[in-house]
Amino acid sequence: MLCALRLGPVRIGQLGRVIPGASKKVLTQILRKFESENIVVRIDLSDLVLHVEYQLHQEVRESVEQLLDHVSKWGASFMALQGKASALKERM
Repeated sequence: MLCALRLGPVRIGQLGRVIPGASKKVLTQILRKFESENIVVRIDLSDLVLHVEYQLHQEVRESVEQLLDHVSKWGASFMALQGKASALKERM
């Protein structure tokens, strides 16, 4: 869910498509919990039609981006090591 939110404001229906099988009720409960813990911001854009979006707090978004950057770098290093190990096995 945090990965989907890091790209910018999203509606609950969009989150439901990203997380198949999650009910709207459960997503709403999670988002309310995140909002109470200052992880997400609820943006009420309602005029005549109910329109609510959620986005990560700036500090949380930066933290998630740093975490994903580290995981990505680790993954690249791991894949490089796997390639080297495979090359060594082939030589033997």
